[in-house]
Amino acid sequence: MNLTRAVLSFIFCSVCLTGLAIADGNGDDSKEAGFLDGVSMAVDGAHENVNSRFKNFVNQVDGFIGTRSDGEYINDSWARVRLDTIKPDAGDTEVKAKIKLRLVLPQSQQRFRLLLSSGDDDQSVAGTDAAQREQLEKDDEDVALALRFLRNVREQSSVKFDVGARWRDDTAQVFGRLGAVVERPLGEHWSSTTSNDLYHYSESGYENRLRFDFRRLLFDSNRLYLHNSTEIRWLKGQKGASIGGISGIYADRGPKAAYAFEVLANATTSLREGSDDYYQGTELRLRIRRNAFRPWLFFEIWPSVSWSSSNNFDRAYGGRVRVEMNFGR
Repeated sequence: MNLTRAVLSFIFCSVCLTGLAIADGNGDDSKEAGFLDGVSMAVDGAHENVNSRFKNFVNQVDGFIGTRSDGEYINDSWARVRLDTIKPDAGDTEVKAKIKLRLVLPQSQQRFRLLLSSGDDDQSVAGTDAAQREQLEKDDEDVALALRFLRNVREQSSVKFDVGARWRDDTAQVFGRLGAVVERPLGEHWSSTTSNDLYHYSESGYENRLRFDFRRLLFDSNRLYLHNSTEIRWLKGQKGASIGGISGIYADRGPKAAYAFEVLANATTSLREGSDDYYQGTELRLRIRRNAFRPWLFFEIWPSVSWSSSNNFDRAYGGRVRVEMNFGR
């Protein structure tokens, strides 16, 4: 894909230039130090230029859809570019680029979002373990564009409606999405979130995701907590449902770093063609996220080990290395 190649080239060039910019320029060669300073300024200038163009574009879209009025508005829109190097537990290493764009329109009282994404980046729990990874990697070629209407029903609940188009199952399709979220505190340290997303695609039919999240703070700190997610997923043309779960401990070290240790598991209520196991597999995963060189540049490392039905439950190692650049907010 030409877009993917262009994104990869842009990311690699940015990372390389940034690496040069932060290199030690205190050597004997003053010309080299001057060159590195110039590269650093060029990288920051290029990012700021993209940032400025992005904000201007958001303001134009906001003015077209929303109702113009006097006053200052906080621009919460953002864009994210990710480059993932993935080593599945079975298969060859792959490099994939993802782009996600979210435009928040404040002149419509922040009820509308314009969303653009490449790849299924909804962080679905069911089907994301090692046993299903080979199938889900195909979703990375999907591209979706949607307009979202967001409405708070009560203080701890909301509904959202998406209407858009998506390239899915090798076909261009229009789709609609209805989502609902309810949050509730459970005691002094526990909280829960229940959400349901119902999709309908013009060609692929329906998909429904019911998800339960539980979170507990540790040591009275918002930066360290336990989190469990369980999702039940139904697809048209697929018997039964996929049931997936992720349990982990998460440490948020602010804007500079974050760490997580996760246990993933997946099962199905109905045997699929070519499968003899209801239980699909287990995966242990460590996630390390660090800010590096620039406040808008991040690196992530995800080493993992899994036991999946597709590999006869033999131990297998995999992982992911990610480079991420952010624009806007």
